[in-house]
Amino acid sequence: MIHNAPVQNIETAQISSDEFWSFVEKNKNAVSKHELREGDCWIGMSQASSSGLILAARVGKHTDQFIEELIVNTEGKTDCKQWHTDDWGGYERVLPPEVRHIIGKDLWATNLRRDTLFSKSFSLSAFG
Repeated sequence: MIHNAPVQNIETAQISSDEFWSFVEKNKNAVSKHELREGDCWIGMSQASSSGLILAARVGKHTDQFIEELIVNTEGKTDCKQWHTDDWGGYERVLPPEVRHIIGKDLWATNLRRDTLFSKSFSLSAFG
């Protein structure tokens, strides 16, 4: 991934991570129950809280494997062992025991969701 090479040795006191739900090719209100498995899509992001730099992003289904891929993609970019996440249980099941896990909403995720994810100019193509 293009993003991985320049994003190394990032100093931060905390990593913030969150997932955002989307549905591919349809408006949320037009989705039927049987279609949820087909077009259901999640975007997971981890960010260095001190700088706002996005460390990693993944797109996929909302599973433990999805979060594990996000965590693995974040490792090696920082030595930080403190993650701030929402209360979805995937983090609890996947984060290594040496990581301090803080649960609760964070301001960056709220601002990112509002300002970036709904911007027509934002593209995840750089995240592979």
